[in-house]
Amino acid sequence: MRLSFLPTVLVFIAHASHVSAQFKQNQENDYLARFGTINSASYAAVDDSESNVPPTLLPTCKDSPPVVNPSGVTICSTTSTITASSIASQCDASTICTIPAGVTLEMDSSLHVAALVVRGAVLWTDTTQMSNGDLGIYLCAGYIAVEAPGSWYMNLQENDGWIYLMNKGMTHTTLRSHSFGGIGAGSRLEVIGRNMERTWSLLSDALKV
Repeated sequence: MRLSFLPTVLVFIAHASHVSAQFKQNQENDYLARFGTINSASYAAVDDSESNVPPTLLPTCKDSPPVVNPSGVTICSTTSTITASSIASQCDASTICTIPAGVTLEMDSSLHVAALVVRGAVLWTDTTQMSNGDLGIYLCAGYIAVEAPGSWYMNLQENDGWIYLMNKGMTHTTLRSHSFGGIGAGSRLEVIGRNMERTWSLLSDALKV
C-alpha cells in the first residue's frame, strides 16, 4: 500500500460502514459536531485487542495528560543525521519539536512529543528500526506538520510502525489539531506499507457498475 500526500490538500475524510463524510478546513465546527458519530462507527487498529500494538503505546499516548504551555525546541546537531533515541534528551511530551532544514531524523525507537514540525526530513524504514527487532515502534504527537522544504518518507515492509495523533490540546496554525500533513510548495509526504495482494471490502450498499 502506498500513500502520497499533496501539501495543498487540507480535507478531512472519514469512512465507516453506514457513515461517510468529508469536511473542508473551514468546516471544523461541523466536523467536531459529528466526530462522535463518525468515530463510534470507525475501526481503529490501536483499539483492537488482536492487533500487534506495542504494549506501551496506549499508556504513553492515549492516557497522557493534556499539554499545558508547551515549549518549542529546535533540534541541535553537529551531524546531518540524528536518531529518535538520541533526541529524547531535547524533545519530550511537553515540547513542540522541530527538525530543522538539512537534518534527517531516523526513526530507530519510539518518540513521544507534544507536536512535531519537520523542516528537514524524517526517514522511517525497516532498516532504521532494525535495533528494535520484531517490536513495532510508534510516534505520538498532537500534530505532525511537514513544512516546506521538509519531507517524510516511511516505508515498512517487514516491521510495524504506528503514528498516534493525540488530542491533547495542541493546535497548528494551518493543520489544526491531531493532524498529519504537508504545508507549502516543496513539502512531501510518502507512506508505503506492505503490498495488499488480497483484499476484501465490506460495502454498506450494493455496488453498481
